[in-house]
Amino acid sequence: MESILKTSKSGDLSVNYSLDTFHQKFGELMQAYISGNMNKGQAVAEIEKAWVQLGSAQ
Repeated sequence: MESILKTSKSGDLSVNYSLDTFHQKFGELMQAYISGNMNKGQAVAEIEKAWVQLGSAQ
């Protein structure tokens, strides 16, 4: 890995910390999408809403 980083450029790294409550809700929403109970647009909207409501770890 070190040799690769010396010879090749790497992209910017970023880490988003999120709370367990968001992960739980995200899992529920993905299950609803995969099972067909929610379409892609609905799933994305609900995930965005959950992120705003539950927030990230500060």
